[in-house]
Amino acid sequence: MLKTGSEHIETLRDGRQVFINGKLADDVTVHPAFRQSIQSVARLYDFQSAEQNRAIMTYEVNGAGAASRIWQMPGNYAELVARRRALETWATLHCGFLGRAPDHVASCLAGMIMGIEVFQAYEPKRAEALAEYYRYARDNDLYLTYVIINPPGRPIEERKPAAGPYLDGRHRRPGCRRSDDPRRKDVGDRRHHGQRGFRHLHSAALRGR
Repeated sequence: MLKTGSEHIETLRDGRQVFINGKLADDVTVHPAFRQSIQSVARLYDFQSAEQNRAIMTYEVNGAGAASRIWQMPGNYAELVARRRALETWATLHCGFLGRAPDHVASCLAGMIMGIEVFQAYEPKRAEALAEYYRYARDNDLYLTYVIINPPGRPIEERKPAAGPYLDGRHRRPGCRRSDDPRRKDVGDRRHHGQRGFRHLHSAALRGR
């Protein structure tokens, strides 16, 4: 249920296509734009799988073996504290610079399973599919992430906002402010937007399958 850093790197050599500056990156594990971040992620998995760190970084899954605590669903206060300690330990290794570290989406998925009865009440078959995917991700120690927007397929002048009840007449979510609104704290903050772009660019290159 645990993978090493080298095993994680190998999962990234699967023929994926990642483009940067209009050019295909080929092997992202050696590309200068991605290799250092990938090595940082590999360090997390090596740290987690090291025998001396098993007690803090892993938990037993019904006698089936050790799994990463990022997949743990705490059943009491002590388990909650143990899980948090593991995530804090990982965070010290990357100093908080990995905004989409492996524990990010794993925590979200584990939280969904802890409230699986909500999904079961809506559609039992889909709830079971979700539970199966959780088990698959846990048992293979996947690195999951997500994208924020769909990749644009048409020129900007031809695009239309997606339909949905969350959009108001100005094609924005209610309560959101325009990018030029002076009340927005991040207006003019190039560093803020640069960090967001950096994280989104790297997500496709870093995540495991």
